[in-house]
Formats: sequence, structure tokens, C-alpha cells
Amino acid sequence: MKSIEWGLLFNEYHMNDYDAEELENIVEDLMIDDDVNNKKGIYYYLFNQKEKHLSIRAFSPAMKRAAFERQNGICSLCGNEFKINEMEAGARTYVPAPFIYSISDSVSH
Repeated sequence: MKSIEWGLLFNEYHMNDYDAEELENIVEDLMIDDDVNNKKGIYYYLFNQKEKHLSIRAFSPAMKRAAFERQNGICSLCGNEFKINEMEAGARTYVPAPFIYSISDSVSH
């Protein structure tokens, strides 16, 4: 990828041992994750594990409440009703906390 400082990464981390297959799986998972806003930051994250490089989208309590109310407390995955503290917000929906989540439909652009 352009604009990644590969030389700096090499200089800092070249002495470490890495499993190429594991790194590729992490890159693949993060590339398809809608909550990761900075895709080039994935490569920095691989080496130093600092989530700041990923620019992960966060949702305010008001945004979470709006999604919860829009769905009337009903999980979009299973159709069951839950309390707001039992659910998590994400890009498109509000779902029970153990599930991977997604709320951007509730966010006005």
C-alpha cells in the first residue's frame, strides 16, 4: 500500500519472528471490518498492537439509544427483545452483546 512507511516498520520490527499466515488472516479480517476506518493503519497495528492506527469507529450513547429505539429493542438477528444494556451497537443494527455488531443507519450524515 502507498503511504505506508515500510522502511521504518522494517527497521523497528525486523528482528521479531512472525507467522505470515497468522498476519495474513488478521489483515483479511480487519480489511473487511466496517468499523476500521484507516485501512493502511492495519499494517502498523500488526506490529505494535496499538488500536489507534485502525481509527475504529465509536458510537456515542445517543447514537446507540437512537438505534435501539429505532428497532424497538428487537434484535435484528434473532428477533428477540432485549434491554438496552444487553445489546451492542455497530454499523447497521443493535444486537445482543455477544454478537458482532454493526449502527450507521441511525447516524445522520
